[in-house]
Amino acid sequence: MTCLRCAGLWPAMLAPFQGPPGPPGEQGAPGIDTGFGQLRVADMHVDPEDYFAANTRQQLIFTPDPAQTQNQLRDPFKGVTWTGNRIVPRSGGYGDWQDIIVNLLVLPTYAGGSIIADLDVGTGQPVQTAFYGLRGAGTPERATFRLGTQTLDGFLANGARVFLTGTVPFVVQSESIVYLPINMGLGRP
Repeated sequence: MTCLRCAGLWPAMLAPFQGPPGPPGEQGAPGIDTGFGQLRVADMHVDPEDYFAANTRQQLIFTPDPAQTQNQLRDPFKGVTWTGNRIVPRSGGYGDWQDIIVNLLVLPTYAGGSIIADLDVGTGQPVQTAFYGLRGAGTPERATFRLGTQTLDGFLANGARVFLTGTVPFVVQSESIVYLPINMGLGRP
């Protein structure tokens, strides 16, 4: 018995002959340009302010690396910036909804700890918190926090700062913050 490949039938069994390609067709319509875009700021270096003591609430501070920064915000959110280690909302953005995603590469000193990230808009109390349970010690881990908030008076006046509190000491080896506008507010009532 002869196999299909040896009999010269193998390629014909996969797909019938289709002939040469035809001329190129018309260009399709352009895609729909939707959404508000995003702002991403990041730092991939360990600096003195990246060392966090246990049970101490400390602000996440870093100078963004220009090579790691992507500002793809669209109107009307082009005015949102990362200035002075805080997210500064657009002027007139009262009522805007946004997600702020904090991505960290952390190195915990001890196993079994946790990290809480919170968003502070200058009111003295966090307006949003997120939790991450650490798995081990001495091994870098990716920790992601998603903090959603609405732009109200405190955010408009002070911007939004990210704070971290760990139950064990840890070092932030790299950090990035992604600002994602969800929808526009109606302005001041």
